[in-house]
Amino acid sequence: MPKGKALIFTDEQKAFMAQHRVLTTPALSALFADKFGVTIIPASLRHYRLRHGLQSSSNGRFKKGHVPYTKGKKWDEFMSREGQAQSRATQFKKGHVANIGRRYNGAPIYAVGTERARADFTFVKVAEPNVWREKRRVVWEAARGPVPVGRVIISLDGNVHNCDLSNLMLATKAQNIIINHRIGRGTNPEATIASVHLAGLLAGISKAEKAKRRE
Repeated sequence: MPKGKALIFTDEQKAFMAQHRVLTTPALSALFADKFGVTIIPASLRHYRLRHGLQSSSNGRFKKGHVPYTKGKKWDEFMSREGQAQSRATQFKKGHVANIGRRYNGAPIYAVGTERARADFTFVKVAEPNVWREKRRVVWEAARGPVPVGRVIISLDGNVHNCDLSNLMLATKAQNIIINHRIGRGTNPEATIASVHLAGLLAGISKAEKAKRRE
Protein backbone atom coordinates (compact mmCIF):
# COMPACT_ATOMS: atom_id res chain seq x y z
CA MET A 1 0.00 0.00 0.00
CA PRO A 2 1.65 3.32 -1.08
CA LYS A 3 2.57 5.67 1.74
CA GLY A 4 0.02 8.37 2.37
CA LYS A 5 -2.88 6.57 0.64
CA ALA A 6 -6.03 5.81 2.56
CA LEU A 7 -6.86 2.17 3.15
CA ILE A 8 -9.78 1.34 0.85
CA PHE A 9 -10.85 -2.29 0.81
CA THR A 10 -13.30 -4.16 -1.40
CA ASP A 11 -16.15 -6.09 0.16
CA GLU A 12 -14.27 -9.32 -0.60
CA GLN A 13 -11.19 -8.05 1.22
CA LYS A 14 -13.23 -6.92 4.22
CA ALA A 15 -14.93 -10.31 4.40
CA PHE A 16 -11.54 -12.01 4.13
CA MET A 17 -10.19 -10.04 7.09
CA ALA A 18 -13.29 -10.75 9.16
CA GLN A 19 -12.97 -14.45 8.35
CA HIS A 20 -9.35 -14.47 9.54
CA ARG A 21 -9.75 -12.13 12.51
CA VAL A 22 -8.20 -14.70 14.87
CA LEU A 23 -4.83 -14.27 13.16
CA THR A 24 -2.24 -11.87 14.50
CA THR A 25 -1.85 -8.66 12.51
CA PRO A 26 1.53 -9.64 10.95
CA ALA A 27 0.14 -13.05 9.97
CA LEU A 28 -2.98 -11.50 8.45
CA SER A 29 -0.87 -8.93 6.60
CA ALA A 30 1.20 -11.70 5.01
CA LEU A 31 -1.87 -13.78 4.17
CA PHE A 32 -3.65 -10.73 2.72
CA ALA A 33 -0.68 -9.93 0.48
CA ASP A 34 -0.55 -13.52 -0.76
CA LYS A 35 -4.28 -13.59 -1.44
CA PHE A 36 -4.78 -10.20 -3.10
CA GLY A 37 -1.28 -9.17 -4.15
CA VAL A 38 -1.50 -6.02 -2.00
CA THR A 39 1.06 -5.35 0.72
CA ILE A 40 -0.14 -3.47 3.80
CA ILE A 41 2.27 -2.67 6.62
CA PRO A 42 1.15 -4.29 9.91
CA ALA A 43 0.81 -0.91 11.68
CA SER A 44 -1.74 0.35 9.13
CA LEU A 45 -3.62 -2.92 9.17
CA ARG A 46 -3.67 -2.88 12.96
CA HIS A 47 -5.32 0.55 13.00
CA TYR A 48 -7.92 -0.59 10.48
CA ARG A 49 -8.76 -3.67 12.54
CA LEU A 50 -9.13 -1.59 15.69
CA ARG A 51 -11.45 0.90 13.98
CA HIS A 52 -13.66 -1.89 12.63
CA GLY A 53 -13.64 -4.18 15.65
CA LEU A 54 -11.57 -6.81 13.86
CA GLN A 55 -8.65 -6.91 16.25
CA SER A 56 -7.28 -10.32 17.08
CA SER A 57 -7.87 -11.69 20.55
CA SER A 58 -4.33 -13.04 20.43
CA ASN A 59 -1.46 -11.28 22.19
CA GLY A 60 0.88 -12.47 19.47
CA ARG A 61 2.03 -15.57 21.33
CA PHE A 62 1.07 -19.12 20.49
CA LYS A 63 -0.82 -20.78 23.29
CA LYS A 64 0.25 -24.15 24.65
CA GLY A 65 -1.00 -26.89 22.36
CA HIS A 66 -1.43 -24.54 19.39
CA VAL A 67 -1.39 -26.37 16.05
CA PRO A 68 -0.48 -24.26 12.97
CA TYR A 69 -3.17 -24.38 10.30
CA THR A 70 -0.46 -25.21 7.76
CA LYS A 71 0.76 -28.30 9.64
CA GLY A 72 0.88 -31.35 7.41
CA LYS A 73 -0.11 -29.36 4.32
CA LYS A 74 1.85 -28.83 1.15
CA TRP A 75 2.50 -25.31 -0.08
CA ASP A 76 0.00 -25.77 -2.91
CA GLU A 77 -2.77 -26.24 -0.35
CA PHE A 78 -2.43 -22.80 1.26
CA MET A 79 -0.09 -20.66 -0.85
CA SER A 80 -0.26 -19.33 -4.38
CA ARG A 81 2.46 -20.03 -6.97
CA GLU A 82 3.62 -16.41 -6.68
CA GLY A 83 3.79 -16.66 -2.90
CA GLN A 84 5.84 -19.83 -3.10
CA ALA A 85 8.30 -18.17 -5.47
CA GLN A 86 8.69 -15.19 -3.13
CA SER A 87 9.22 -17.47 -0.12
CA ARG A 88 11.88 -19.52 -1.91
CA ALA A 89 13.69 -16.33 -2.93
CA THR A 90 14.10 -15.30 0.72
CA GLN A 91 14.95 -18.70 2.19
CA PHE A 92 18.43 -19.29 3.58
CA LYS A 93 20.57 -21.44 1.33
CA LYS A 94 22.15 -24.65 2.61
CA GLY A 95 25.23 -23.86 4.71
CA HIS A 96 24.12 -20.30 5.52
CA VAL A 97 25.33 -19.04 8.91
CA ALA A 98 23.12 -16.34 10.42
CA ASN A 99 24.92 -13.31 11.87
CA ILE A 100 23.78 -9.70 11.57
CA GLY A 101 20.53 -10.86 9.97
CA ARG A 102 19.37 -12.33 13.25
CA ARG A 103 16.90 -10.22 15.16
CA TYR A 104 16.06 -9.63 18.82
CA ASN A 105 12.72 -7.90 19.46
CA GLY A 106 12.90 -6.38 15.99
CA ALA A 107 16.50 -5.09 16.32
CA PRO A 108 19.60 -6.53 14.61
CA ILE A 109 21.92 -8.56 16.83
CA TYR A 110 25.45 -7.13 16.90
CA ALA A 111 28.61 -8.59 18.42
CA VAL A 112 29.57 -7.58 21.97
CA GLY A 113 31.87 -4.57 21.74
CA THR A 114 30.04 -3.00 18.81
CA GLU A 115 29.71 0.79 19.11
CA ARG A 116 26.82 2.92 17.86
CA ALA A 117 26.96 6.72 17.85
CA ARG A 118 23.70 8.62 18.30
CA ALA A 119 23.13 12.35 18.40
CA ASP A 120 23.35 12.41 22.20
CA PHE A 121 25.91 9.71 23.14
CA THR A 122 27.96 6.79 21.87
CA PHE A 123 26.75 3.40 23.08
CA VAL A 124 28.61 0.10 23.24
CA LYS A 125 27.14 -3.39 23.37
CA VAL A 126 28.26 -5.02 26.63
CA ALA A 127 26.30 -8.28 26.74
CA GLU A 128 23.94 -10.59 24.89
CA PRO A 129 21.34 -10.63 23.67
CA ASN A 130 21.00 -6.88 23.19
CA VAL A 131 22.40 -4.98 26.20
CA TRP A 132 23.86 -1.53 25.43
CA ARG A 133 25.39 1.10 27.74
CA GLU A 134 26.74 4.59 27.30
CA LYS A 135 30.41 4.23 26.33
CA ARG A 136 31.61 7.09 28.56
CA ARG A 137 30.21 5.33 31.62
CA VAL A 138 31.73 1.99 30.58
CA VAL A 139 35.17 3.59 30.14
CA TRP A 140 34.94 5.47 33.44
CA GLU A 141 33.78 2.47 35.48
CA ALA A 142 36.47 0.23 33.99
CA ALA A 143 39.16 2.63 35.28
CA ARG A 144 37.63 4.39 38.30
CA GLY A 145 34.76 2.21 39.48
CA PRO A 146 31.01 2.91 39.62
CA VAL A 147 29.74 6.46 39.16
CA PRO A 148 28.55 7.70 42.59
CA VAL A 149 24.86 8.40 43.07
CA GLY A 150 24.05 12.01 42.21
CA ARG A 151 27.04 12.40 39.87
CA VAL A 152 27.20 12.55 36.08
CA ILE A 153 30.03 12.22 33.57
CA ILE A 154 30.89 15.25 31.45
CA SER A 155 33.20 15.60 28.44
CA LEU A 156 35.87 18.26 28.95
CA ASP A 157 36.15 19.16 25.26
CA GLY A 158 32.37 19.29 24.81
CA ASN A 159 32.39 16.27 22.49
CA VAL A 160 30.23 13.53 24.03
CA HIS A 161 31.62 11.04 21.52
CA ASN A 162 35.20 11.51 22.76
CA CYS A 163 35.22 8.77 25.35
CA ASP A 164 38.92 8.85 26.21
CA LEU A 165 39.36 8.68 29.99
CA SER A 166 41.48 11.87 29.97
CA ASN A 167 38.48 13.73 28.52
CA LEU A 168 36.06 12.64 31.23
CA MET A 169 35.24 14.25 34.58
CA LEU A 170 32.60 13.77 37.25
CA ALA A 171 30.25 16.57 38.28
CA THR A 172 27.21 16.72 40.52
CA LYS A 173 23.82 16.95 38.89
CA ALA A 174 23.46 20.47 40.32
CA GLN A 175 26.78 21.53 38.74
CA ASN A 176 25.72 20.02 35.41
CA ILE A 177 22.43 21.94 35.45
CA ILE A 178 24.16 25.24 36.27
CA ILE A 179 26.68 24.71 33.46
CA ASN A 180 23.89 23.97 31.00
CA HIS A 181 21.67 26.91 31.94
CA ARG A 182 23.94 29.62 33.36
CA ILE A 183 27.56 29.16 32.36
CA GLY A 184 27.44 27.34 29.06
CA ARG A 185 29.69 24.68 27.60
CA GLY A 186 32.81 25.11 25.52
CA THR A 187 35.48 23.06 23.79
CA ASN A 188 38.42 24.01 26.02
CA PRO A 189 39.08 21.32 28.68
CA GLU A 190 40.70 23.76 31.14
CA ALA A 191 37.76 26.15 30.81
CA THR A 192 35.34 23.27 31.40
CA ILE A 193 37.17 22.27 34.59
CA ALA A 194 36.96 25.89 35.79
CA SER A 195 33.25 25.92 34.93
CA VAL A 196 32.67 22.82 37.06
CA HIS A 197 34.35 24.45 40.05
CA LEU A 198 32.43 27.69 39.51
CA ALA A 199 29.18 25.76 39.22
CA GLY A 200 30.05 24.07 42.53
CA LEU A 201 30.42 27.45 44.23
CA LEU A 202 27.14 28.73 42.75
CA ALA A 203 25.34 25.55 43.83
CA GLY A 204 26.71 25.97 47.37
CA ILE A 205 25.59 29.62 47.51
CA SER A 206 22.12 28.69 46.27
CA LYS A 207 21.84 25.90 48.86
CA ALA A 208 22.91 28.24 51.66
CA GLU A 209 20.40 30.90 50.60
CA LYS A 210 17.56 28.36 50.55
CA ALA A 211 18.53 27.14 54.03
CA LYS A 212 18.60 30.72 55.33
CA ARG A 213 15.12 31.44 53.94
CA ARG A 214 13.77 28.36 55.75
CA GLU A 215 15.06 29.60 59.12
